[in-house]
Amino acid sequence: MEDKAAFDWTTKESLTDGPTVLAVVLAEFRDRVPYVGGFGFDFVDGQPPIVNTTVLECPGKDCGSTGGLMVYAGKTREASKFITHSSGPAEERMRKAVELEVLAEPATAGPPIVVLRIDQNGPVWVANESSCPNVVP
Repeated sequence: MEDKAAFDWTTKESLTDGPTVLAVVLAEFRDRVPYVGGFGFDFVDGQPPIVNTTVLECPGKDCGSTGGLMVYAGKTREASKFITHSSGPAEERMRKAVELEVLAEPATAGPPIVVLRIDQNGPVWVANESSCPNVVP
């Protein structure tokens, strides 16, 4: 293990704020249809320690009644509560969820806020305070 202190901090934080240690989100287009996949890797402390995986896919089993999927990563306790109990346009809800997480966890969450919508028309930055490029091959 190269950095035991970093590993200990990561796993301690993951155990107090949900078990996800690493999250990866991938997206692609096939015949103008957006496909999104999310992967979470959860650390379970024990003897031996265990790493569980969670997979989200849309289109597929994880698309909501609107045919969409909201994916967020990192510390998400306040964001998850807000998304679960709110309604309205997805983009506005996602931005507000991130803002609430920033207020709750200023030491580990903060600006810039980036929200990307992917639909049949392609990717659109709804919030792009990082000036991320919009590169689509």
